[in-house]
Amino acid sequence: MGRKNIKRRDFAALDKVWHGQHDEIQFYQFQQYLFFLSMEKLHAYAAQAGIQIIGDIPIYVALDSADAWAEPQLFQFDEELNPVAVAGCPPDAFFCDRTVMGQSVVPLGVSSPDRLCVVDSENRTVSELV
Repeated sequence: MGRKNIKRRDFAALDKVWHGQHDEIQFYQFQQYLFFLSMEKLHAYAAQAGIQIIGDIPIYVALDSADAWAEPQLFQFDEELNPVAVAGCPPDAFFCDRTVMGQSVVPLGVSSPDRLCVVDSENRTVSELV
């Protein structure tokens, strides 16, 4: 079972990874837990001191994010789950060539409750941290 099966969320492949890399997976889960715990404490401390923490609201979803992996049908991916198009900027005074940022692109004029749920979920997470 190769990476392609993991990319496609094949249960047997995911089960093999879970059992083969269980300690490493738990390590990163614990790091995320510590991060959110620390942010919660920082947020409470700042609020008590009258300090507001502000942050950016994500408008793009990273190609290697859990959202893109779990819900690939919401993004512009080909049959192999590779991006068809990615976000970027045209050439300007700072870069002679275009700047490719690499985030997924949502087709213009396409809206769905599922796509909005992904963005809303990310925005909720950010608002809880700031």
